[in-house]
Amino acid sequence: MLRKPLALADAKDGQVVDLENDSLKVGWEKLVDGKGGEKDGKFEWKWKVGNGAKVNLEAEWEVKAPGDVPWVEASPLFS
Repeated sequence: MLRKPLALADAKDGQVVDLENDSLKVGWEKLVDGKGGEKDGKFEWKWKVGNGAKVNLEAEWEVKAPGDVPWVEASPLFS
């Protein structure tokens, strides 16, 4: 279950929501051939960062599964 960004919980696939934080926006990825978006847990950050500026991106979710399931965390930068 997605906990952060909170505004994303009410958004629809392809919709971008303004987080009101330094022009930071987030949205569920658009569906392509029925894949992506909320169903697959894929979202995109959108923002403009000035020269030398920093932006904090924070995502938090809750995962429930049987204790004997092995987990591997991966963070692909580009697909």
